[in-house]
Amino acid sequence: MDKLLINEGGRFFFEAVENRVMATEGSLHYHNQLEIYYLKEGTCNYFIDTNTYSLESGDIVVVPPKVLHSTMYGDKVHTRLLIYCDQYYVPMSVRHLLPTMPYIGRIPRIQNEVDMIFRKIRHEYENPDDFSKDALQSQVSALLIMLLRSEKNRQAVYSGDNFVEMAVSYMQHNYSHPITLADVAKHCAVSCEHLSRSFKKSTGFGFSEYLTLYRLKQAEILLLEESTKSVSEIAYCCGFN
Repeated sequence: MDKLLINEGGRFFFEAVENRVMATEGSLHYHNQLEIYYLKEGTCNYFIDTNTYSLESGDIVVVPPKVLHSTMYGDKVHTRLLIYCDQYYVPMSVRHLLPTMPYIGRIPRIQNEVDMIFRKIRHEYENPDDFSKDALQSQVSALLIMLLRSEKNRQAVYSGDNFVEMAVSYMQHNYSHPITLADVAKHCAVSCEHLSRSFKKSTGFGFSEYLTLYRLKQAEILLLEESTKSVSEIAYCCGFN
């Protein structure tokens, strides 16, 4: 679907991709909206922040704004439902919890309720009227609150190589300084070749791609928050020389 609902409360986008085999992998990216991803059928690997998670049918992913993420599907058929929305659609009681919510919700006991909520969201999105904005807000609120209330029933989800997580964490903490592949490999106690190969296999993108995009994301944040600094100063602060 290519339409976007825009109102005084914010933006809302819904996409349903059904029974598809991905020819290419999703690119590493971030955005200013909340993302709610529902893998209804199939499997995929989902990189979020520092980890790669192996998703199964029924898993829900909640990605807060400005968190780097990407998907890897391979050559398997899958069905996914996707929501992007501004914080207007998130209840006040949940907004401050978003940064600490688990990224992955694997809670089989609530799958029927999740299916029902997504059906209602899809209907409102495809058949909008004067009440759809409030109806969509209500359904997104119900979904997020249900995930939080069901936290004790959430099952563990496998994440990728520990040293890849270590490498990403190192880059996040040192992005303002010059960083080379050799620096990160030394920190992880592996060879450059092994780190580069494993990083690509686990995340779907390269070491340099991640570091550059992470620095750009931090630069965007500083441009909004540090109005007294010049673009050049912010560039240096974020590791661009």
